[in-house]
Amino acid sequence: MSGRSRFSDKKKKAAREPSTPLTFEELLEGDRYKDGEKSRRFYERACGVYETAAGMKADDADVIYNWLVIGVGRARILLLLSEFTDPAYTPQERRNLLDLAIPKFRAVSTLEPTNADNLFNLAQALRGVAELALDGNGGGEAEAVRVLAEASEVLERVWALQWAEYDAGKKAAACGEGGCVEGECSGHGEGVSGGGGVAVAGASGSGAGPAPKETDAMEVDASNDTVDDDGDEEYETVTEVHPVTLETLQDTLTTHAQVLSAMSREVQDPSAHTLHTRAVAKLDAARALVGNVAAVRLLHADLLAAHADTVLQLEGRLDSALFDAAVAELDALLAESPRHVEALCDRGDVLSSHGEALRARAADPADADRVRALYAAAERSYAEGYAAESNNVALAAKLGDVNLLRVGLYAGPESEAARRTLAGNAEKYYRRAIALKVPEIGIVMWRLAKAVALGPEGAEGCQKVLRAWRRGRRRAGEMVDDDVPVDFPGEVRACPWFAEIVHGVDA
Repeated sequence: MSGRSRFSDKKKKAAREPSTPLTFEELLEGDRYKDGEKSRRFYERACGVYETAAGMKADDADVIYNWLVIGVGRARILLLLSEFTDPAYTPQERRNLLDLAIPKFRAVSTLEPTNADNLFNLAQALRGVAELALDGNGGGEAEAVRVLAEASEVLERVWALQWAEYDAGKKAAACGEGGCVEGECSGHGEGVSGGGGVAVAGASGSGAGPAPKETDAMEVDASNDTVDDDGDEEYETVTEVHPVTLETLQDTLTTHAQVLSAMSREVQDPSAHTLHTRAVAKLDAARALVGNVAAVRLLHADLLAAHADTVLQLEGRLDSALFDAAVAELDALLAESPRHVEALCDRGDVLSSHGEALRARAADPADADRVRALYAAAERSYAEGYAAESNNVALAAKLGDVNLLRVGLYAGPESEAARRTLAGNAEKYYRRAIALKVPEIGIVMWRLAKAVALGPEGAEGCQKVLRAWRRGRRRAGEMVDDDVPVDFPGEVRACPWFAEIVHGVDA
């Protein structure tokens, strides 16, 4: 503990603002500010610079190379902007950004088909479109399945390119250590690829072995260092090369597993099981490369829970063993890292999904007790994560939801105190989520109004919240799609002002 008094009258110097970027390279480093308005402005400015560069008439001999640099840069910045969360774009703005980025990624892949980084970014952009389509910003499930299928095909190409480069790097490293005879090993000379320019090989191995050196290299095309017909000196082209590592391969495999799992959730036929099996195979390959790291455990739990949902949807059968296995995977991770917030949040999600599935099919009092126990366990898991990250807006909203949902699990006068307590908890967490600027503020305000109506303030407090909710809505008559099955009390719905506010007539 420091010996300085916390009441020291020595004034602290104001923190210096990061310097304003002056060069194009600095402008592209907006991520040094992480999230926030400043970072997003830098990316937007970088995108504008790329647009200006793209409109210039190229007058040098390396037109295709410069077009590729500009094309990749524009597409990458658009993708980064679409993924911004603080501050976030609206769903339609995100869709517009992705619709601009995807044709650019495709154009680059036509000119440079072995650029694995560009292809990976294309797959990520397609995933983003699928997510937005499922949320109502596009063609729904049909479009989502179509673009996810394309993303899967693209990731197969990415894997083939990356594995070929990684394998060539291992062979070259072995040759450098004197482990082969020159002329008899494919690791010599042409076996080492630079800049993504590898030949596509049939790549489906698990890839044990030492990773290449994790340092960036520079590939130089010295043949460009010449003098052209007009006597003007031409300069060499320098391309930064990022080596393929085990972590690179892991990222590609886990991303592909996520894409396949997302597809399995949307197709309404037995092919969903095949997609799940393929996703597990990708994850197993990643585990063979890097072991049971946190990312692998998290994804395995997600795949298990997703398959439980698929079984329920396609077969009408609740497979509790799959949910339990998902929780066990997360428990194993938490045994190693007790404050792993993502694992705690995912654990709460799995328990909530299990509770929801059982609740829909509860046939006897024992099932009802089990449902309450599952939701209580989910609430505890979220609360542990929130204790570690009290500024986590997603966790605050989830805690509001699970407490509000639990209100509906208790009936009868003897449970009135429990319902009031849970409603009060939900109100507290919803207000916290609003203070943290939750993106889905409309639905959170709606649920806050329910929690307040079920608590001590009753109808009067609910009316105040609904008025605020109404003022924030974008158009009269807009309703909310609320999947928390807890309604306003009958006495609140009977109030004359309730229909006036909810149906778009300002009182």
